[in-house]
Amino acid sequence: MQRNSKNIGQLEEQAYEKVAAELADNTRKEGLWAKALSVCEGDEVKCKALYISYRAQQILEELQPQAEPNQSNSLSSASAADQKTILYSVIGVTLVGLLVFFSFSNSIKELIGGRYLVNNDGTVTDIQTNITWQRCSVGQTWTGETCAGEATRFKWYDAIQLSKDGWRLPTVDELDTLVFCGSGHRMPSIRPNGQFVSEANGFCKGDYVRPTINQLYFPNTPENAFWSSTPGPYGSDGGWYVGFGSGVVVYGASYFNYKVRLVRAEQ
Repeated sequence: MQRNSKNIGQLEEQAYEKVAAELADNTRKEGLWAKALSVCEGDEVKCKALYISYRAQQILEELQPQAEPNQSNSLSSASAADQKTILYSVIGVTLVGLLVFFSFSNSIKELIGGRYLVNNDGTVTDIQTNITWQRCSVGQTWTGETCAGEATRFKWYDAIQLSKDGWRLPTVDELDTLVFCGSGHRMPSIRPNGQFVSEANGFCKGDYVRPTINQLYFPNTPENAFWSSTPGPYGSDGGWYVGFGSGVVVYGASYFNYKVRLVRAEQ
């Protein structure tokens, strides 16, 4: 039993060494990072510690595929406090990993609501739906702090043709998730059987701020309509759109000129 414990300890050291090497190379597993964000309650040190623990456990399972369950789960079964103790105790490797982790551009303070992971390339990832949005409207440019320039208008068929390299026009349901009513009050936003219902068009109510989108994540968004890829009801020649001046979700003719924000699914 002592030999098994020793072997486990050596494998754990190897696992943490590999995590430290990944972090030094600025490599991160987005799925594990999202998992850590979902439970760390905004505590920056805890978020990073949990990520390293999750990744080390993943590597340990790869190094020890034949281990008994009670051995291979030695990290995942530990409490958060125990995990942090392990992190700071294994030959200083994890401490190095934590310090390197601070070089990641993603900041916990940018994760308001625990939903959007702010990336360093002008995109944000919705960890609830696992899709990534461009922070800027098509036609604008991400400066590192905001979206500069004017958004381009497109007819519906032209907007659909913008799909490239995994980026595409969002569905109406995806686009609808971006609506933010500062008043905290909004009409229901549903389209039963793909049909329009005036009493459920998603219009923001009360004293709300325009544009009706979280500008922390999507700065300089125009108060205009944005196309979705979802065709309109009744066999109409056009598609659904979301108006970010009021949060309304309706449909328009294909020749209308509206703006576009692209999205892609994470693997």
